[in-house]
Amino acid sequence: MNRTLLALMMILAHPIAAVAADSSQCGFIRDADQLAYCRATSGEGESQCGFIRDHDLRALCRAEASGKESQCGFIRDSDRRALCRAKAGQ
Repeated sequence: MNRTLLALMMILAHPIAAVAADSSQCGFIRDADQLAYCRATSGEGESQCGFIRDHDLRALCRAEASGKESQCGFIRDSDRRALCRAKAGQ
């Protein structure tokens, strides 16, 4: 497996996964983009994705929050796009 993809999977899965189950825990995240991502993917809705400045993370957020894999097509980085498609297809 591509090292970059594996590293991305670890980064995205580890800190967020522990918090994503309960949006009340998102408040402990200091990074604004990760905070919005956490809120959106833990049930506060896709509208939270609009606060994310990072283009690729915003598209990943929209794909996960809405369940629409088509949002993954907006991701520029091919490894992140593949990860998005895998997560949206769950």
